[in-house]
Amino acid sequence: CNIATYYIYFFHLLLFLLRYSVKIRCNLVIDYNYVNYNLYLRVI
Repeated sequence: CNIATYYIYFFHLLLFLLRYSVKIRCNLVIDYNYVNYNLYLRVI
């Protein structure tokens, strides 16, 4: 994978998140932590 395309994708993802309210961003953070928590439980 190209590093330049990865940075462009990441930049677009940040712009996509900035278009929405703090509430939706908090929900995304909660979903992300929930997935990490499930992966953590699977490792144990």
